[in-house]
Parts: sequence; C-alpha cells; structure tokens
Amino acid sequence: MRIRHAALVFSTSFLLFAAGCSEDATSEAPQKPMTETQTIATRPLCVGRFLIDVPAETRVTWTDTRTALAGVIKREGTLSEKVFATRMRREQERVAGPAPEDASLLKEVREVEDGHARILVFRDAPSNDLYFDIKAFSLRKGTLFSLFGQAEDARLSSAIRDIEKGMRMLKPRDIWTIPTEPGFCFDGGFLPGSDGGFEATGVQLEFPAFPNLLIAFSTRANDGPPPEGAQLLTRTDAVLQGVDGSDRPTVLRREGTRSLGERTAQEVMWKWVKSEGVMLSGNLELYASSHRLDAPEISFELALDPPEKKAGANTDEQDALLLWDTIIQSLRLRPGAV
Repeated sequence: MRIRHAALVFSTSFLLFAAGCSEDATSEAPQKPMTETQTIATRPLCVGRFLIDVPAETRVTWTDTRTALAGVIKREGTLSEKVFATRMRREQERVAGPAPEDASLLKEVREVEDGHARILVFRDAPSNDLYFDIKAFSLRKGTLFSLFGQAEDARLSSAIRDIEKGMRMLKPRDIWTIPTEPGFCFDGGFLPGSDGGFEATGVQLEFPAFPNLLIAFSTRANDGPPPEGAQLLTRTDAVLQGVDGSDRPTVLRREGTRSLGERTAQEVMWKWVKSEGVMLSGNLELYASSHRLDAPEISFELALDPPEKKAGANTDEQDALLLWDTIIQSLRLRPGAV
C-alpha cells in the first residue's frame, strides 16, 4: 500500500481505494476532530521547516526534496570513500556515452571539496541542444547526497554555481534530530538558511502498530496559489460526479474546514464499508496565501485498508482517525526555522 503524491491527490485516492460497494455515498455532517481520552506516545519529526508528532516507532519514507537553490536532492545511501570514487568513475562513463560520437554529451566534470564531491554537466542525448543536465554528488560523513538540475546555455554558469553552493551547504542529519538554526529538513540531511526560494519535501509514514494505515505529509513553499477550482472542497464534488455504482464510497465521513493555528485548512474523508472491513481515504490541504517560508502549502493524506488476513494488530476506523487528528493537530513551525 503506497500513497501517491500528486497535485490531484484526491482523484488518485479513488483509484487506490474504490473497490466495490453496494451502497451510494451518503453525506454526513462534517465531523470535528476526535476528543477521545486515549493518548498515543509520540516523538517529533522535522519535515521541511515544520515539526509533527508521530508514534515513536514510525517508519519514515521520504519523497523527493526540491529547492530553488539545489534542485532535486536525494539521499543515496551510505558509502565508503573507495566505493564513492568507483561510483563517480562509473557515473562519468555513463553520462559520457558508449560511442565516440557521444563524447560531446559530457561538457564538464568539476571536482570539489578535496575530492569528496563531484559535479557533472552533460546533455542527456546528442539531439538535445536545449538544455544541460547538472548532477552533483557529495559524500558527507559517509552519507552520499545527489543534487540534480537543468539549465539552458544562457544560465548554465549561474545554475552550476547555485547547485555547488547548495551542495556545500548540505549537512547530514539523523532524521530524528531536530535542528535549532534556520533551514530545511529533508531525508537524512539539512539545508541551512532562509533564502526565500521554492522548497518542497514530504514523508510517507508507516506504523508497526497500525499495519494497514498510511499517512503522508508534504510541504511546498513559494510555489504560488493552486489554480482556480483546484482546492480540495471544490474537487470533491467534481470527482464524485464522475464516479458511479460500485466505485462510489459508502459515506462522506468528513467534509469541511478546520483550524490549524491561525490558518484554515480544508478536509475531506471518504469511507467504504465492504464485507472484509472498512476503508478510509482522507485528505487535508492548507493553502499558502503569501510567499512566506513559515506559511507554505501543506498537505496530509490518509489511507486505511481493510484489516489484513494475518496475525497481528490491525487499525480500525477509530484508531485511524485518532492518529490522523493527533498528527495534524501537532503541526507547528520548528523554533528557529526561519
């Protein structure tokens, strides 16, 4: 089970969870977050410039991180210096191309940081004369990070400088470490500063105690407002109109707005009642109203499958909603983040 991160996440939820119900969807009054006395032991997780509280044994899978300065950033794994040198040689051979006529694809190789980082500038095909690919690799305390961007000829030099600057700024980080300086948390790393440009990252959360539940969280800053008609509550009606018969959810479990601090989010939760159990698919979206790193676009997604036919604990509807509300209500700007 995997949540797909996309601009129209609500429509993909139907593909993932609409699997045949005998009743048409019925709309219930929007429900407030649960107020159960049950509590969940949690720990803080830094994602972007924000903190959320998640169960202590949560397994975290990161989505790609994108920034205006450093392009697409990925943690590639743990490597020794010897393995790093071998990988860089093979990477250079790969982008140069196997045939003599492909040799011009590799425009530049730049070795920086005493050989612990490499920048490759190349074209992805002989026929591509529109832009160059820029791929950088940096080995930091045994952790390999890659950065990727593209640029036309006219801005190639500045794009290389930006990626090199971002690469030099990267700091490795255990994902449970909470930084105290301004900057942006991502998978195994931290990018210091508050330059005000575009930045986005996200996580998918899996819970050993709740094996049939996934929750995802993502943040995007300085990406502009969503197109007209693309907000969650608007999409709800449009998507439902295109779904008939057995694909329709049984109940509209939640629909409306809820406050997160001083901002107002939109929330939708669908429920399917099937012979093997209950399924839920939920989304919460908080839209950016200005170009501020402390008020970005925020998205949460929930996916609850029916109980698995195997031994072990399985999440029911109330468990899923309690954990969903606990994580959402814990959202806060990390102290010192901007």
